[in-house]
Amino acid sequence: MKEKLLNYWHNLQPREQKILLAGGVFLGLFFLYLLIDAGAGRSLMMSQQLDKEEKLLSWMKPVVAQITMTRNQDMGEAVTAQNILPQVEFSLEEAGLSGQITALDLVSGNQVRISFDGVVYEALVKWLYAFSRRGVVVHEFMATKTDEEGVVEASILLGAK
Repeated sequence: MKEKLLNYWHNLQPREQKILLAGGVFLGLFFLYLLIDAGAGRSLMMSQQLDKEEKLLSWMKPVVAQITMTRNQDMGEAVTAQNILPQVEFSLEEAGLSGQITALDLVSGNQVRISFDGVVYEALVKWLYAFSRRGVVVHEFMATKTDEEGVVEASILLGAK
């Protein structure tokens, strides 16, 4: 095989040899450029990806800590049909929402209706989430937007499981 190529090369005119040699050098340099450029582009892309992942990690660390803390907190006494009203009252006071209550009524043996006026929606939802982990079911939830941003009028019907 090598002999055939050498024989072919020697049978070429000097002009043809120069053209093939120049083309080979050009192709070699082109492939070298592609190899270097692809590596640099890949390095830049990996660097950008790393930056994104580091930002995500820095955001996730406090969130994981908050979730872990929430899970480990004492969930309090389980809510039953017998203690639902005092548990709701106590929980609302702890959450700082008792000042916005306009009505708190025992509807049936195991259901309580709460009406709020001017309550911060986010605080209300956080309280509902935490309280629902204690064995409470939200049967009805209605919130009406007010003129103040993030503040609603709400009516909630809760029941013990």
